[in-house]
Amino acid sequence: MSLPRIAAWNVRGFNRPEKVWCCKDLIRQHKLDLIYILENRIHDGSFQDPWFRQKHCVFDNKASYNNFDYSKSGRIWVKWNPSKIHFTPSFTSAQMISGFIQFGSDSVFFMSIVYASNLQYDRVCLWDNLKEIRPDPNMPWIILGDFNCCRFPFAKSGGSSLSASQTWDFNSFIFDAGLMDLASKGLNFTWFNQRPSDPIHLKLDRMLINETWLEKFPCSFYEVANPICSDHSPIILHPSHQLQIKHRFLFKNFWTKQDEFWADLLHVFALPFSGNPILGLYSKLHMLKISIKKKAWANSSHLSASLADLKLQQANCLSQLNSDPLSRFLNFTLHGINTQISECTSSWASWIQQRAKLSWLSAGEDNLKFLYTKIRIRRNLGCSSLVASEDSFARQDQISAIIQHFQSLFNASPPTSKDIADCQPLIQSITQRLAGWKARLLSIAGRLQYLKYTVWNTIAYWIRGAIIPKTCLNMIGKMCAKFLYFGDSNAKKLHLVSWNNTCKPADLGGLGIPNFSALQFASCCSLIFRFYNSNSLLSDFFDAKYGTPWTPVSNNALLLWKNLTKVAETIAPNLLFAYTTNSKISMLWDPWLNGSTFNINLNGLMGDFPHHAKVSDYVRDGSWLLPASLTQNLASFSILTAASDYLTWKLHKAREEPVFWSKYIWHKHFALKYSIYAWLSLKGGLKTADVLYKRNICIEQTCPLCFTQQETTDHILFECDYSYSVLTNVIPLMGNFLLRPRLSQLLAFLGECTFLVKGQYHLYLLTVCCATYNIWRERNERRFNSNYRSSSSFSILIKSSVERKAAPWKVWAGNNVTW
Repeated sequence: MSLPRIAAWNVRGFNRPEKVWCCKDLIRQHKLDLIYILENRIHDGSFQDPWFRQKHCVFDNKASYNNFDYSKSGRIWVKWNPSKIHFTPSFTSAQMISGFIQFGSDSVFFMSIVYASNLQYDRVCLWDNLKEIRPDPNMPWIILGDFNCCRFPFAKSGGSSLSASQTWDFNSFIFDAGLMDLASKGLNFTWFNQRPSDPIHLKLDRMLINETWLEKFPCSFYEVANPICSDHSPIILHPSHQLQIKHRFLFKNFWTKQDEFWADLLHVFALPFSGNPILGLYSKLHMLKISIKKKAWANSSHLSASLADLKLQQANCLSQLNSDPLSRFLNFTLHGINTQISECTSSWASWIQQRAKLSWLSAGEDNLKFLYTKIRIRRNLGCSSLVASEDSFARQDQISAIIQHFQSLFNASPPTSKDIADCQPLIQSITQRLAGWKARLLSIAGRLQYLKYTVWNTIAYWIRGAIIPKTCLNMIGKMCAKFLYFGDSNAKKLHLVSWNNTCKPADLGGLGIPNFSALQFASCCSLIFRFYNSNSLLSDFFDAKYGTPWTPVSNNALLLWKNLTKVAETIAPNLLFAYTTNSKISMLWDPWLNGSTFNINLNGLMGDFPHHAKVSDYVRDGSWLLPASLTQNLASFSILTAASDYLTWKLHKAREEPVFWSKYIWHKHFALKYSIYAWLSLKGGLKTADVLYKRNICIEQTCPLCFTQQETTDHILFECDYSYSVLTNVIPLMGNFLLRPRLSQLLAFLGECTFLVKGQYHLYLLTVCCATYNIWRERNERRFNSNYRSSSSFSILIKSSVERKAAPWKVWAGNNVTW
C-alpha cells in the first residue's frame, strides 16, 4: 500500500502573504498532496471573501475544510489536491479534525489532525474525544499536529524542568489508545521561544500511530523540517525510501514438524545424479528450495491462519461441551484440537524466536502479537531513509556524520564541570514531592513543616554525598520558595521575603530552614573533624595524597578537597588542637599555634622540615624534639599522651546580632499557624497596598478595616481603629497606651513586663500572634469577598481560638492564668 505526502505546520498566522508563499514553497519542495495549516488566525469575515480565498489557495485544484465554526480565530485549515486524494471529515471540534483519507484504489486510513489547547484541562477533553472516535483496530490510524505538551522530560531544553504531573495525562492517553510514536528524522525540537538570552526548545509537534498503521506502512516516517517563517517546524509524512533488496532464502525451523517437508526431502535426495558430488548436492538443495517455496505451509502466514482456525474450532467445541460435557466424541475432539494448538503454537514461537532473535521467548511468552509489534517498532525506528537512498552524495554525507558521531561518543574528552543534568534525579525527586496531592492541601504552616522534615532530608542526603552545582541549588531554592509562600512550585507570583532571609535561624529573623550554603559548609566541617578525630579509609587517602586541609593545594586536586581547604581557612580561628604522639596535625601548615601556623617562626629553617611533616614526628616522651630556639615559643603548649578528639571548637560569637522579637514570636507555647503570620508582618512579607504600590501594582489604598487611613502593615497592626479596638478587647492591658502601638512595639512591651504571672506572659504573646493572623484574614475577607465582622464578635473569635490552643497547658488547667 502507498501513502500520500502529508504535512502539518503551525504557521502562526496564515493571513500574511509571506506565510502563504512559505506554504506554497513547502508544498512544491516536498510534492505534498495534503497540508494542515494550524493557528492560521483567519476570522470568518475574511474567509467569506472570494478574493481572499483565491489568494490563499496553495493547490492548483483546490479543496479545503476547516473548523472555523468551532473557534473565534482560525485554528485548523485542511487543504488537499482532489485529483490525487479524497478526504472525508467524520468529526470536528475546536482542537481537532478527523476523517478518512483515500489515496489510490486500495489505500484508506483514518487521520486526526490536532491543535491542542495551552490549558491542561482543555487537552484532557481532547484526549477523551480522541478515545471516543478511535477507529476499528483493523483500520490504520495516524494522529499528527501540535499537541502543546511533551511526552518526556528530555523533550524540553531550557527553562524549568518538566515534572511527571505535566506529562502524565498525555502519556496515559497514548497508553490507553494503544498508540506509539512514528519514527522521525530531522530536528529534535519543533518549537523555539525566539529568546536568545533565555532560550527554550520543545518537541510539541509529532505523529502518533496505531499498531495497524505499523503493519500496513512499516517503513513510513516523518521529517521535522526547518521552521522558515514560524516558531514551529513543519512535520512531513514520508513513505518508505528504502532500496528493494532481495532477501536470502531462510530455512524456517518449524518446517521440520511438517510431514510434507520430509516427503519432499526424501524425494529430492532419492533422485539419481552423476557427476561432481558438490554440484549434485547444490542442485538437489536448489530443487528442494523450489519445491518448498511452492507449498502453502512454507509461509509463516499459514501458521497464523491455522492457529486462528484451530482457536475457532476450540471455541465451537467448548460451546457444545457446555450442553453435553460427558460426550466422549466432543472430549476426544477437544483433546485433538488442543494437541494441534500446542504444536502450532510451538512452531509459531520457534519462528518468532528465530526471526526476532528474542532469547527470552523460551521462558514462555504467549503474547506473540506484542512481540511482532516490538519487531515492527524496532525496524521502524532503526531504519535510515538517507542511508537507503539512491542519492550517493546524501549517503556519503550521512555515513560521514555517523562515523563522526561515534567518534565523539567513544573518544570524548572527560567532563570538566558538573552539569545540571547530573542532578536531574534530585530535581525530579524534589519536584514530585512538591507537586504531590498531600503537599497541595497544606497551609503555609504545614508547608513549612513539610519542607523542614521531608524535602530537606532528601537535599541533605545529596549534599553529604555529592557536590551540587550552584545552578541546581538556585533552581531548588526557587521551587521551595514558591511552594512555601504559594503552595505551587511552578507559580509565577510575588513573594516579599527573600529565600536567603527565610533560610536563617529563628533567632536571626528566619524560619529555621537550613540554608544550602550552611548545609554544604556543615558537611565540609564534618569531614574536616572526621579527618583528625577518626581513622577512616577516606581520611587516610586524603592525608597520603594531599596532606591536611591547610596544606597548599594543587590545581589538579579534587573539587571536594578544594572546598574542604576553603572551609578550613574560614574556621581556623575557631579551632583548638590537641598535641599527641599519634595525631595527624601538620607541623608546617595547620594553625595549631593559637590560630597561626608554625612556619612563620622558622626564620629560614623552612627547608629543614619535610613538606608533609607531622607534629607527632617531633614529640617524644612528653617533650619537643626541636632546637632550643624553636621550643621557647612552645613552652605553653602541653603535650598529651592521648586524646579523644584532636580537633575541637572554641566558643565564638555569632556574626549577626539576633533580632529582639524572635523569642516573643517563637516562645515556649507558640502556635506555628499564628506565629508565621506575625513573622511575615515583621519581615515585611504581607502584601499591603503601600508595599504593592512600590512595585507598580496599584490597588485600593484605603484601609478596608477603618476606611479612613492609608493601608500599611504598621497601620493594620495595630494603629487602625478597628484592630486597636480588637486588641484592647482581648488584652485589656493595652488600653493604657497613650499612643497606639505597632506590632514590634507591642511585643517589646510584653517582653519587658515583669508583673505578669507565670503563663500569662505566654498567653498574651499567643494572643498577639493569633490577633495578627485573624486580622489579616479579616482584611482579605473584606477586600476580596465583601464579608464584614464587628470588633466585638471578632474579639470573641480570637479569644476562643486562644483558649483552645492554651487548654493543654498545665498552668491553664490549674486556673492560674486569666485574661
